Order: sequence, then structure tokens, then C-alpha cells
Amino acid sequence: SSGEEEERDKEESYDEDYEESEKGEEDELPAKKIKIVKKKTKIPVSSGPKREMECPECKKYRSTHVEAMVAHLRKIHGTVPSAIHQTASASALERHLKVIHGITPSDIGLMFLCDCGNKSLSSAHVRTNKCKLLNFKIVHGKKYSGEKCIMCEKHSTTLSGFTCHLSKFHGMALTSCGFHLKCACGHSIHCDYEARIHRKMCDRHKFKVVKNKEE
Repeated sequence: SSGEEEERDKEESYDEDYEESEKGEEDELPAKKIKIVKKKTKIPVSSGPKREMECPECKKYRSTHVEAMVAHLRKIHGTVPSAIHQTASASALERHLKVIHGITPSDIGLMFLCDCGNKSLSSAHVRTNKCKLLNFKIVHGKKYSGEKCIMCEKHSTTLSGFTCHLSKFHGMALTSCGFHLKCACGHSIHCDYEARIHRKMCDRHKFKVVKNKEE
């Protein structure tokens, strides 16, 4: 019918007007600039799980720390490890210590010594050296390299460092190990708390490990 045709014509004209108005609005709006940013993913650095070592003598004692294993061999079996790991570079040796044994040379008071006489705290310092020999071995870095732990080969140069190592790696407190620390100033320390307090009060760094009832 004529009424339906009129309605249809009105709808078509309305749609055309709407589309034209939309186009007009789009033309008036400025074009948006879209910046594509590449997201950087942080990869967590991990040294990996420490490998557990088995005593080659008794096959019973196990430890993830090379210092503790060496101490066990010397104390219980009266021997020292016969296997010596050799590397072609200082960085490879440092990497071996970190990955296999979970330590760094500085952790046990050691440093790199080149045949030319240059001493370095880490392989990073070694790489900056201009010497062409680059034939290194690990030695004690200082005349005073700290006091040796009563359980392993770790050397600590501070009172709190000694007590923290004893607690973290051996699960022992200074009060229960049968030893105490004597500062160079003459003051005796019998617990971890005393070590922290005395460190703030005294400017002396040297100390010695003394068996209880011994001075």
C-alpha cells in the first residue's frame, strides 16, 4: 500500500542522513596516534638449587657446602679432598664455585692471584687487568682474613658475620657451641645479641674465637 511505501522511504532517508552525519563527525575528529610498545619481560636471575655432596669416605655425610665437607673430611677421616677442579679462566673458576658449591671466593676470605703479582677480589676485577699472563690461583687475600668457623672453612672478619654464619649455615647459636668471641679491645661476647651491640660501640675489627673456660 501507499502508506507502507511512505514509511519505508522515511526509514531509508533517515538511515542515509545518519550515515552522513557519522561520516561528518569522523572527518572532524583528529586521527588518534597509536604507539606500539614492546613489553619487556623481566627474567628472574637464579643461581639454581645447590647440589648436595656425598662424603667419598663414609658415604653417609652429606652437605651442600664445600667448606663443611672439607671440615668433615679433615676432622672425621683425617684426609683432604684429592680432586682439584682446574679451569682456563678466573671467571670459569668463579662460576664453578657458584653453581656447584653455592659460594664465591670472597665468601671464604679468598681472592685471585695472578703470576704477575696482581690480586683481584673477583673475576670482574681480573678482566680489567692488562696483564697478558692471566694465570690465576686462589689465595688468602689479607694478612688478617678473619677467624675460621668452628664447623667449616669459612672465615669471618666481623663479630656479627661470624655469629650470622654459624646460625645460617650450621643452625647453631654462639651460646650453645661451646665457644665465645673475644674482641681485640678485650671484651668477651657470648651471644649473637652481644655481638651486634658491641659492633656498634667498638671500632676494633679483629677478634678471636676462644673455647669456653679458656682465655
